[in-house]
Amino acid sequence: VQHVILISVPYASERNTTLYQRQFAKVESTLKSSGLQYTILQLDFFLENFLALIPRVRETKKVALPFGEDGWYCGVSVVDIGQVMATIATAEDRSPYQNAVYILTADQRLSGADIAAVFTELSRQGNTYQYVDASADQDELIDFFQGLGMPKWQAAGAVELLATFGAGQGRPPSGKIREITGR
Repeated sequence: VQHVILISVPYASERNTTLYQRQFAKVESTLKSSGLQYTILQLDFFLENFLALIPRVRETKKVALPFGEDGWYCGVSVVDIGQVMATIATAEDRSPYQNAVYILTADQRLSGADIAAVFTELSRQGNTYQYVDASADQDELIDFFQGLGMPKWQAAGAVELLATFGAGQGRPPSGKIREITGR
């Protein structure tokens, strides 16, 4: 193995509150101390995860997310992540990426209302945004993700991660995708 590319999460630290942050902190630490050359790509929730909302949005005409007034999200597409990984993996000179950590985000912040507007445009039906309190409605949100096939621990982690965005703790636009891929 010449170079490892690891997908991780923002704010990975064993002291942070979310399950994903604590889990990935251990993985990042192990990789950094392994002696292998690496690039760590920290990214928020995949943009494509919102596709799972389609059946519920069609039925209710509501996009229900735990994004409060200060909440926003700068998700990334798996296509963009793949392009970043391919660029790094095929680079003749990997030195710019060697033992580096990159924060990958979209170029713009999306609020819950922005996400509802995208659903409206794509579905051609009027959709509204509905705030869901991640603390008060945690069981309902976990049940929703379990209904998509996630095990309970992973569903709970997804709810925790969405709650961080809802609290305005997501990563701001970074421009790193364009910087790495040139696109």
